[in-house]
Amino acid sequence: MTALRHAFACLQNPSACGEARVTPRKPKGSASLAWATPVLVGLLLSALSGCDDPDAQAVRGTVRLAPAVQAKIGGSDALFVIAREAGKQGGPPLAVIKMVGMSFPAEYRLSQEDVMMPGAWFRGKLEIKATLRKSGFVGMPTKHDLAGNAAAAVEPGAKGVDIELTPQ
Repeated sequence: MTALRHAFACLQNPSACGEARVTPRKPKGSASLAWATPVLVGLLLSALSGCDDPDAQAVRGTVRLAPAVQAKIGGSDALFVIAREAGKQGGPPLAVIKMVGMSFPAEYRLSQEDVMMPGAWFRGKLEIKATLRKSGFVGMPTKHDLAGNAAAAVEPGAKGVDIELTPQ
């Protein structure tokens, strides 16, 4: 059972396993179930690792407005908290959450449940950023939008990953 737990731990966090790598594969013959694979593996990993907290791999933090910002939050304003693989430029984010009707400071939680692409894994070093969009939609920023980044890249399970929003 120890070898099985180690294999699943390597699947969840390959950087902690040295040279040994386990690569997830898409199930053969069942493309319709491919979206469920990351969720099912996450549940299996939690059960096999003896983890009592299913949120143990979530990144948590607080988004605050910079003291100099006098932003009025409207009903259509949206706060996006985004995770990208550290060092990766462009392309879709790894995971994203959208909050509407929030007040500041706003607490967030990003995890495998928020991953955008089927078959992608919430693991490795992650860069976390937040954007407050006055339009409520992702797109070209306006002069009224706010943004901020976490101080450093983090691993899944990190807590206290705070972000301060400033004008763009």
